[in-house]
Amino acid sequence: MKLLNTKYHTLVKRWGKIPIALTLTAILLLVAVAAVIAAEYIIAPPPAGETEHEVNGAWFMLFNTDDATGTGLFNPFVRVSANKEVVQGYNTNYRPLQFDESASWTDAIKLSEIPYILYEDVLYREFQLDLNQTNANPYISLDEVQIWLGGADAATITGFEPGATITDFGSFPGYTLQQVYNMDADEDNHIKLDASLSAGSGKRDLRLLVPDAFFEPYDEECAYLGTGCEQYMVFYTKFGIAYPNNDGFEEWGVAIYNVAKGFKWHDLNANGIWDAAEPPLSGWLICAQEVDKGTDVGDPICQMTKTDGSYTLPLPNGNYRIYETCLVDWLQSYPTPIAGVCGSGVHTISVKNGQVVENLNFGNYTGATKTGMKFHDMNANGVKDSGDGPIAGVPIEIWQGGVKKAETTTDALGVYTFSGLMPGSYLVCEKPPAPWVQSYPKVGDPGTGACPAGYGPVGWSITLTSGQTDSGNDFGNYKPATKTGMKFEDMNANGVKDAGDNAVAGVPIEIWQGGSMIAETTTNASGVYTFSGLKPGSYLVCEKPPAPWVQSYPKVAIPAQVPARQATARWVGRSP
Repeated sequence: MKLLNTKYHTLVKRWGKIPIALTLTAILLLVAVAAVIAAEYIIAPPPAGETEHEVNGAWFMLFNTDDATGTGLFNPFVRVSANKEVVQGYNTNYRPLQFDESASWTDAIKLSEIPYILYEDVLYREFQLDLNQTNANPYISLDEVQIWLGGADAATITGFEPGATITDFGSFPGYTLQQVYNMDADEDNHIKLDASLSAGSGKRDLRLLVPDAFFEPYDEECAYLGTGCEQYMVFYTKFGIAYPNNDGFEEWGVAIYNVAKGFKWHDLNANGIWDAAEPPLSGWLICAQEVDKGTDVGDPICQMTKTDGSYTLPLPNGNYRIYETCLVDWLQSYPTPIAGVCGSGVHTISVKNGQVVENLNFGNYTGATKTGMKFHDMNANGVKDSGDGPIAGVPIEIWQGGVKKAETTTDALGVYTFSGLMPGSYLVCEKPPAPWVQSYPKVGDPGTGACPAGYGPVGWSITLTSGQTDSGNDFGNYKPATKTGMKFEDMNANGVKDAGDNAVAGVPIEIWQGGSMIAETTTNASGVYTFSGLKPGSYLVCEKPPAPWVQSYPKVAIPAQVPARQATARWVGRSP
């Protein structure tokens, strides 16, 4: 897969070179002399060579022979051309030029103009080479590549001086430069190239990939296609030492790609619109897959989104499907996915001749979680007091737009949980089994809404956003209390039910609260009275004895205060 990424990896050097025949005599082996070893890399289709070689961390690759350079496709920055075997030069805006550079095709280039390519999961900057040799002798050697990074003054750099040894960087006295890459850093290397594989000018022959990490540190503006970059790349090259130059020119440049770009954002409300408060998402892989008549062609070109959620994909001419690779537990809101499958929503584009297509955005969200607790409201005050324990096994449902979306029951701790909810507005209702009665929330409490018939009178109206865990919307319940007692004939008026004291039936008994009578009953044949379905709280239970009955129990502290024909008893009830 051809990828673009902002993750840099440790480079592991891989040797795959074809050494020049060197004769080291026994005498040289015995002498303590440091020798610079030469190595040849042949870029050619097997069995003549290899299509790619890694040299000191950079990749030299045979280019697609069908691709052309030319206006609109290729931006040259240094061309060397001279009627001699060895040619050299570097890019600059300074005039006159120092070596064999062609003035019309040699100029400064900013780091932001050098494209990204991610190869084997490592981010590189890509350079391209166009060769020209005679058909009779198409071979030429690339003997040196040295790259630096400098400031604004590097745009007009001049005065190159070779290094002290073949493995040393050259220098530009008077300039402050960051050394980036030297093809000969380990030994005297050269690349054997065959110009006949892509014969004629206008054909690219070689691709050079230099790790982007080698250019670090650099300003954010100098990322590929960044704006305001003031860091310039200096590129020195030499040809013809091992295999001489014999015709035309050698030209280094960068591809002018089409560009697909967009952003990745966290769609908190899952509405498929990038709203003002919604943040970008970094670290997501966005890819472009070339498509020809409905069939995928080649490997996708990909990039990880940056900290601002942006991505930029350089694309050759063609038709593409732009898609995202979804992370675990994420869902897609834009483009609209097929059957809700994350990553199935794509953009399709056709690009050519340096076209830039923008706003190819992707929106994503994660499921939300709603949780709360069910408690036994012992005193029915609508508050979870310290002695109010959990209630397990009570059905809790979540509704949206009049449709039940999910149902659960409270666990042993009284907790209910709904996970994986799409962002949006919901109503959470309980369905307490008999004889439970809901005490919290109450009708009129803030944040509540009416529940369907057969449920608690009100539930919690909530709005969830992507990834949110909403808690605290609890439910309180109590069981109605029962008050019971007995009416007896106090034969000796001692206020004690003695063995011979019998039940009195038909006597009115009333229960009062806050100065209002709540209920009334009469004693049955056994003298028993019962009040059921009472809400926990404080009550006053009174009898209303018919004449000529006189109450002997309970007694009041001051007999003179006892009303005629009526006595009182105070009772505080709690939920069973």
